[in-house]
Amino acid sequence: AALGRQSDGSPEPSAPERASLSVNCSPYCDVYVDGERIGTTPRVPTLSLGAGEYTIQLRHPEYPVYTTSIRLEDGQSRQLNVRLYEHVGRFILLVYPWAEVLVEGRAQGTTPLAQPLILEPGRHRLTLTNPGLGTWETEIVAVAGRTDTLRYNLQHLLSK
Repeated sequence: AALGRQSDGSPEPSAPERASLSVNCSPYCDVYVDGERIGTTPRVPTLSLGAGEYTIQLRHPEYPVYTTSIRLEDGQSRQLNVRLYEHVGRFILLVYPWAEVLVEGRAQGTTPLAQPLILEPGRHRLTLTNPGLGTWETEIVAVAGRTDTLRYNLQHLLSK
């Protein structure tokens, strides 16, 4: 058969045009497609993928994993733009005189913290401990996309 022709002389069907997906994430993140690491933004090239459904994960060491599913059709061009901070709550802690900070029992550091606490939306148990004063526990509620400043005076809160 001639090149590009079937045995009956008709043209061979062309292969479907692949879909393309570009991923932008702020701050930077590692991009995974169906569990395979593709690269780190902003240097991830536009992906050429066949039609189908894909699970995209964006991972940054200071944020919860962001996961979404994307369905692509042949020839489709899609863009995924994610701002991780819009999917978490952030807290600036101002503690007097100072405290060791735990969230859900996991150590976060000692105040003043170098950067805000980053938490998944919902309720969390905050524990502040100053060895000379004692321990204060409270519940905080993280709201996606919001930064709250929390002020605690442990001398006042823990006075006998």
